[in-house]
Amino acid sequence: MDIKFSTTGIRGISNKTMTAELALKLGQTFGTFFNGKGKVLVARDTRTSSEMLRSALISGLLSTGINVVDAGLAPVPALSHCVKEGFDAGVMITSSHNPPEYNGMKFMTGESVEFSSGEEKKFIELAKKEPIKADWDKVGKLEEQDILEKYSKKLIGLIDAEAVRSGKFKVVVDTGNGAQGKLMPGLLEKLDCEVVGLFTKLTGIFERAPEPRPETLDVLIEKVKAENADFGVAFDCDGDRCIFVDETGEVVMGDVTGTLLAREILREKKGARVVTPISTSKVMDDVAEAEGGEIIKTMVGAKYIGETLKNEGADYGFEETGGSFFPEISFTRDGSAATVKVLEVLAKSGKKFSELIAELPKYYQIKLKVGCEEDKKSDIPNLKDKIDKENKEIVTMDGIKVVFEDGSVLMRASGTEPLIRIFVEAITKEKVEEYASWGESLVKAL
Repeated sequence: MDIKFSTTGIRGISNKTMTAELALKLGQTFGTFFNGKGKVLVARDTRTSSEMLRSALISGLLSTGINVVDAGLAPVPALSHCVKEGFDAGVMITSSHNPPEYNGMKFMTGESVEFSSGEEKKFIELAKKEPIKADWDKVGKLEEQDILEKYSKKLIGLIDAEAVRSGKFKVVVDTGNGAQGKLMPGLLEKLDCEVVGLFTKLTGIFERAPEPRPETLDVLIEKVKAENADFGVAFDCDGDRCIFVDETGEVVMGDVTGTLLAREILREKKGARVVTPISTSKVMDDVAEAEGGEIIKTMVGAKYIGETLKNEGADYGFEETGGSFFPEISFTRDGSAATVKVLEVLAKSGKKFSELIAELPKYYQIKLKVGCEEDKKSDIPNLKDKIDKENKEIVTMDGIKVVFEDGSVLMRASGTEPLIRIFVEAITKEKVEEYASWGESLVKAL
């Protein structure tokens, strides 16, 4: 079986490349990775194939002697937090924002950090060998546990809950038929919010595209305006990422929300350090400079941010896709924590969401995708030789980022899909469109 890690776990099309046989093999390999010892927490999202893969994965783990706690349906941040609080490792069955026919698995260590590149390499090598098989009286034990109550209490304790309750906020929650449908509406009600739910059925049949992007959030936008809500929030399928819509119906991009939350942390702790990838808007650079903070840049991918956050002892991390990292909870993305922190910022400021965003420097962004065969994605570094270097800075940390005086273009291979992603930013709408056309033409020509 060919096992390949993306930027976040292992993914494939259900019953084609992501099969029950592969899930069994992954369970056996993960158990072998830990020498058949320890306790592993397992959770799943709502995808129709998640139950199938869960059963096979758990069988593989048990066969090696690993004890398994099945948390059932739960958002990945709940799993991550509980792994950090008392398990040797965790596995989330999900394919995050991929289309519904996909599924996959995220593996994390007991410190709630997703597998590093080195651990992935070791895992792949172990998968080529015969797995550990426990004796009949040493096979692992299976138990079930609800982790959502414990996680909810941690989230409420993270913020000034009384300040939030006094705000009496009205929130439209679009859970995208994903795992947050089991957690977030009830959590917000505990904070005395009036909750308007969208796409909360836990069927695994997606009523909107599973990736929250401006072009997929039209129903949420209209609902926020119709309900006169304070804001709306949309999650991906496993609930670790979220995108906000302010009270006027404007979509707030992930790195703008991340910068807003980072600003609060920088004001509370002078010299705080924020981890964010090379794809992040320059708005964070501007705010860090103004508030006296430090930015640590990484490659694109949750595992790089989480690993750096832990190793550097940094204070907060975020990415432009809507993922926020709070080290006091875990070292993985946490859409639930981001939502309650936004509520806290609104409550303490007494301002509307749009007013807080208006305080930040303004940049225009365009995000594009260019289809690309998997074996051609590695050609992106060759773009460096095709770019005129005059008046440009070229950064090669991850793909090719071309920095102009008034904007930037990042071109990089997707770690999860057969695509080249293009992130474009500039100080005017005209310039961002010009740079987007330039970058897209460059990639297509390659």
